[in-house]
Amino acid sequence: MSEIHVFFKKVNMREEVYDLLKTSFFKLFGKEAPNVFKDKNGKPYFDGKPDIHFSISHSGDYAMCAISGDPIGADIQKTQEISQKMLKRVFTENELENADPISLWCLKESFVKFKGKLDREYRNIEFLKADDVFFGPDDTKGILINE
Repeated sequence: MSEIHVFFKKVNMREEVYDLLKTSFFKLFGKEAPNVFKDKNGKPYFDGKPDIHFSISHSGDYAMCAISGDPIGADIQKTQEISQKMLKRVFTENELENADPISLWCLKESFVKFKGKLDREYRNIEFLKADDVFFGPDDTKGILINE
């Protein structure tokens, strides 16, 4: 598995997420970031750099990006109240017995970003916790960083 580099930044506007990505790319590789395009599923990628993968996210006043040599999905989420209707629609009972909804939401969002598309209902993207690791569909593993 490749190294994963994660960068966080306090931001004022959503557009600053791409500034963070460009700055992070420069810090890692010492050169300007290539243009970013989206594939047919909407997953962003660097033009001409198929071996460099990234995932970006924004929530509240914070942005993050993760850069890796392997496909990656990452999410950041501001803590907020989730309605009972949404809880029932998005999470399984097993999930809610093992983790808080915000953490589960981040894992599910990260999974969709990793895959590049939503190929099933969120409720069918189930993550179950064993020790400090979450195991999800398609042999994925998720780890939460709470700062």
